[in-house]
Amino acid sequence: MHRSLARKGALSLALVAVTVPAVWAQVTVQGWTVGRRGADGRSCYPSVQEACTLGGNGQLSPAPYTATGYTCEETDDGWRHWEAINRCHYEQYPTVVTLSGPLETRPAHTGGSAEITLIAKVTHSTTAKPGVALGFSVDVTAHSGGHEHHDVARPKGLLSATQGVTDANGEVKVTFKAPEVAGIHTLQVACAICSNSPASKEIRVKVADLLPISPNPPQNADGTFVYALTSVDRTHQGNGRYHHNQYYLTQQSLQNLLSLIGSFAAEGWGTVALNDASLFWGGRYDITSNWRAPHAAHRDGREIDISFTRARNPVPADKQNNFYKKFCETRAAEVPFSILHHYASAPHFHVFLEKQKACFKSEH
Repeated sequence: MHRSLARKGALSLALVAVTVPAVWAQVTVQGWTVGRRGADGRSCYPSVQEACTLGGNGQLSPAPYTATGYTCEETDDGWRHWEAINRCHYEQYPTVVTLSGPLETRPAHTGGSAEITLIAKVTHSTTAKPGVALGFSVDVTAHSGGHEHHDVARPKGLLSATQGVTDANGEVKVTFKAPEVAGIHTLQVACAICSNSPASKEIRVKVADLLPISPNPPQNADGTFVYALTSVDRTHQGNGRYHHNQYYLTQQSLQNLLSLIGSFAAEGWGTVALNDASLFWGGRYDITSNWRAPHAAHRDGREIDISFTRARNPVPADKQNNFYKKFCETRAAEVPFSILHHYASAPHFHVFLEKQKACFKSEH
């Protein structure tokens, strides 16, 4: 039945006093549902407009309610439509917190900046909310960044602040400082009045664009291999993945490595036993699995070790010295690499494939 215009006016005023349910509570009214957002991003099913026309029980008013853009003509079920619209309005205009900023930064001490600035912003609908207290935390994903081990001592990124209050723009800025160890970090921001709290953002700490050394080397005419991947590091091997985690270099270093292998082959070295390079995201390579040195230099994909004892090609001390002299003195200007000769403790060549410097020797 029809009701009076006065009753309709009272109904419109009563809209303001409707009790709004908790955010994300799912409610069914007149055969349609308001509640958790669906895959298409809608929070009301059907839409607010459809709610007022569902089954012919309501019609759009000539003067829509400004907060939602829609209202209903007064019908027998008009109040239930108003109630549902209010619930939808509450979900369509929640208070939320968002995190924005770069997705990636380099590990510390790998060249370039290892710090990024992130912005947490609180809004209600499209309006910034100043004076909102926020809390920040960061954690690191286990076994990320090429490390097959994990414990509570693993270094995490550092935040410039763990608390803050939004400014006039509804924002709090925090700085994330990456550790030396590569990996996936997750920054979280907590907000007591926000419907989506805590909000999070994943940050990848990595040296970008490192490439694997092929595990399928070419063979010489006598059937021996030109080179071999010979690391005995089991902690960073990659759980049986096709490429071991510790054989990654920059594109330029890969090219220079091929030049080295060719130069060594021409001088009769035999199979070049390639030991550790860098992990696939770079950063500190903790070969002893304790997040510290040794192997701290193998962090940016531009250095590699050559073993004197592996790949069935033992290299005696006199041959080591002859090659060191040849490539560090006689042919130093011809090759795109330089050599550190560890000759006493765990003898091997530590090769600088890009960061060329004067060759030198060390007992350690």
